[in-house]
Amino acid sequence: MLSGETAAGGAYPKVADKTMAKICMEAESTIDYSVAYKMIIANAPIPISPLKILASSDVRTANTSHASLILVLTRGGNSHRPTKHSLIFPGLVPVLCEGSTKSLSTESTKEALDSGMQHAKTKGLCKEGDAVVALHLIGTSSVIKIVTVK
Repeated sequence: MLSGETAAGGAYPKVADKTMAKICMEAESTIDYSVAYKMIIANAPIPISPLKILASSDVRTANTSHASLILVLTRGGNSHRPTKHSLIFPGLVPVLCEGSTKSLSTESTKEALDSGMQHAKTKGLCKEGDAVVALHLIGTSSVIKIVTVK
């Protein structure tokens, strides 16, 4: 919708961009994510993969705790390439943080969680006192927890 105004040298590219952003925000605000989640789960093929079960649990936890966001720490996305490719998914904000290259320890996990929450705070995705659902590994076990933004 924006190509004629932004790429082809239209007279008002900034106004067109801001207007489109407002339209998208309003359209997304009408979605009942709890209903959408229930519909997806009801129609999911059985058996569900372990990764999808974790993602589903994360979403359910975020919905029931009224969390501002879900923060997922991964060591599989250890370079800029997967981070950039993740940008195509709506609502997904990938961040390559400093703690991601350290060994698996509770200290580096805490640093990465804190770094992710601070980054989200600076981007306006959450604020002090908000609940955040975090998914990460401790050893070989997946952990889902609710943390408070400081």
